[in-house]
Amino acid sequence: MSFDQSATSLDFSGILWSLHKYIVFGKRVIIERTTSYNSHEAHYWAALYEYHNSDGGSVNDKRICEDFQLAASKGSSAANYMLGYLQMKGSTYLGQSETAAVAHFMEAAVGDDVDAIYNLGLAYLRGDGVDEDISLALENFRRAANLGDTDAMYNLACILLNPEEADAGGDVTERHGVSQEKLSEALKWLQLAADEGDADAKSLLTTLNEKP
Repeated sequence: MSFDQSATSLDFSGILWSLHKYIVFGKRVIIERTTSYNSHEAHYWAALYEYHNSDGGSVNDKRICEDFQLAASKGSSAANYMLGYLQMKGSTYLGQSETAAVAHFMEAAVGDDVDAIYNLGLAYLRGDGVDEDISLALENFRRAANLGDTDAMYNLACILLNPEEADAGGDVTERHGVSQEKLSEALKWLQLAADEGDADAKSLLTTLNEKP
């Protein structure tokens, strides 16, 4: 049973309120109307919606990134997370920089953006843009888990069970010498994640229960 090292995927369910306006008025009209209010929420949602519908062109990428940058400069944690996400995977306009991505995640984490906190955990686990540090990975996964992120709950449990294997992406069920305290906490997080429907957590719980 291996550690989940996938980055947080984007969830666009929060922008369904824009769909009707998009259909009626057209994408650019809505973006221009929302950003005219000059609030960080308007710039963030406009950029996120255009990103979701972008064809990947450099002109669109520049406009999207500039809207995220403007929103981030006005205090949007979500926009800072998106800038980090774009720079971690690579952007036509911003380029690819793990160090810059982590800096954005850190800014977003100040505002309790759970996706940013989760991705900080991954960065410290992998050594992406920062020195590898399993204790800081654990700290960020625990923080994200406490904010309700099931991927963080699962990854936190994996580290508690076997940090060496979790770090290497190996079999965390080989928990040699794990303390009862860490085992109890790991099982708690796995159960919470499983109760929320996390398939990996359910599978790992089953495997652990089958082991002597």
